[in-house]
Amino acid sequence: MPRNSNSVNRLRGDATGNPERAPRTASERFEIIFPFVELSAKYEIKEWESLLRLAVPGAPVSRATIRRWLARFLEFGMAGLEDKVRRDRGVSRVFRDRFLAKVLMAELHAAGRPICEIHRALAQRWPVLYPGVKIPSYNSVRRYILSIFPREAKP
Repeated sequence: MPRNSNSVNRLRGDATGNPERAPRTASERFEIIFPFVELSAKYEIKEWESLLRLAVPGAPVSRATIRRWLARFLEFGMAGLEDKVRRDRGVSRVFRDRFLAKVLMAELHAAGRPICEIHRALAQRWPVLYPGVKIPSYNSVRRYILSIFPREAKP
C-alpha cells in the first residue's frame, strides 16, 4: 500500500486532504491507523498513547475511534476494518418493543385507512402509550406499514 512521506498528514483528513469527510472504507481507515500500526510493532501501548493524543487533533474521527480501529486491525487484520453488516438491516427499530403501536397500525390498515390517517392516529396516542419517546415520522410509519403489508402489483 502506498504511503505518504508524512504519516501525520494522513490523520488530518481523507486522501485528498479534506478533513470534512470521514473514512468509509477499510483502506481509508487503515491509512489513518497506519502510523500506530507501525508504532505498535515497536513500542508498548502506554508509550505510543501519548503520540496518539498529539497526532490526532485534526483527524476526521475521534481518538476513541482510532483506538477501536487499531484494536480491530491488530486482532483481525484488514477484515477488522470492514463495515459490519447489521443483523437487523431493513427492520425498523422505531417500532421494536412497541407492540401496541404495531397493533394499532395493523388494525387501521386492515380497516382500509390511508397511511396519513394511520400516522395521525398513532401520533395522537403515542404520548400516552410511550411517554417521553419521540413520535415516529410519517416516513417511518409508511415504511413500516409497507414492509409488513406490501402493496399488490397492479395488472
